[in-house]
Amino acid sequence: MKKQSLLTSEQIDRVIEMAWEDRTPFDAILLQFGL
Repeated sequence: MKKQSLLTSEQIDRVIEMAWEDRTPFDAILLQFGL
C-alpha cells in the first residue's frame, strides 16, 4: 500500500528549494510546513 503524502508536489519542491538555499534556516521550514 502506498503512503499518501500530506504535502502537494509543489510544496515538496518548495521545501527542497528552501532547504537547498543557504539563507533559509531549517526552523523556518519547520514553522511553515510543520516538518
